[in-house]
Amino acid sequence: MKKIEMETLSLCKFDKDNKYHMIFLKKILADETIKERFQGFLPNLMKKTDDTIIGMGFFIADGDCLVGYVDIGDYNENEKAVYIRQAIDKDKRGKNYGQRALLEVCDLIFKEYPLVENIKARIASDNEASIRMAIACGFANTRDDYYGIENPYIKNNKTK
Repeated sequence: MKKIEMETLSLCKFDKDNKYHMIFLKKILADETIKERFQGFLPNLMKKTDDTIIGMGFFIADGDCLVGYVDIGDYNENEKAVYIRQAIDKDKRGKNYGQRALLEVCDLIFKEYPLVENIKARIASDNEASIRMAIACGFANTRDDYYGIENPYIKNNKTK
């Protein structure tokens, strides 16, 4: 699995032998705005699998340009959900990449993994831009700092 095409963006699996991937990874790791909220994303980025996107991390690309990172958590059978988090490169913010990526990744998950009834995200209450983006993408505040969206492809879906 090298690249997964979505509607307008794509997901790229990290390639340590790709100079551009290494430069982008170092840039993300050096960004204090990402580091303070986005710890522990490297294990999912480094996973090697070709059969799932669940429990994986990817770079988000617009053509050949890397614009961010998305981490898709493992499937939680009790909640019938996956947790998602993403970060957009600070030089690419304000260009609608965050919203596009969130919409496209959620649609991909819901279509490809029908067992996933919900996608959830934990967003700190002071991260107003991310909260606005999540709400614009159809997420609703479910409790405290947690936001969720239901799989629109499942009939009679009930909030978990």
